[in-house]
Amino acid sequence: MDIWYQIGIFVGFFFVGLALYIFRGCRKSSYPANFTNFIFSISISTAGVLIIIASLAAIQPHNWYTSSQFWRMLIIG
Repeated sequence: MDIWYQIGIFVGFFFVGLALYIFRGCRKSSYPANFTNFIFSISISTAGVLIIIASLAAIQPHNWYTSSQFWRMLIIG
């Protein structure tokens, strides 16, 4: 596996961890800040998951969308 794919997966996990940290802090703040932090954490976690999926997809061979049932279901979903 190339180092760039591993870096992409690490960055994705970092984003998801940051989103969880922000989400845990939402309980301690007042309503407007709570809602803003919640939306911000959801957007960061979505970006992190998409980075992880893109890094995993880049590892696959060039016909990855037809070679594996898992990736076909992921695309359809």
